[in-house]
Amino acid sequence: MPQVFSLDSFFIFANTNEWLWCEHRIVALKEILVSLYGTTGSFWNRFANVVAFEEINRLSREVLIKTKDIVQGLGFELVYADTDSVFLKKNGASLDDFENVNKILAKEAGLPISLENYFS
Repeated sequence: MPQVFSLDSFFIFANTNEWLWCEHRIVALKEILVSLYGTTGSFWNRFANVVAFEEINRLSREVLIKTKDIVQGLGFELVYADTDSVFLKKNGASLDDFENVNKILAKEAGLPISLENYFS
C-alpha cells in the first residue's frame, strides 16, 4: 500500500534539503515514466508492445472515468482532466471540501493523490 502524506507533514518538511531531493527525484521519475509510456506502442521501438500500450490506456481511462463519476456525484464540476490531474469547481466550496474530495479520490483510486492548489 502506498504511503500517503498529509498536507500537515508536507509543510513540516517543505524547503528542507531532503524535501528538495525528493521533489527532484519525483520529477525525474515522472519524466522517465512519461517517456517510456510514449514509446511503449511506437513501431520504431524494438521492445514495443502494443498490448502493454493499450493496457496502460485502458487503466488510465478507468481511473479517469471513476474520478469523474465521484467528483460529479459529490456536486463538483469537472472543469478539466489530464493524464495526472483534475481541475474541479464548485460554488461556495471551501478548502475543507476540496481536501475531502482529495481523501475520497485517494481511497477510491488506491493512488497517492495530493491537493496542489486551491482558489476561492
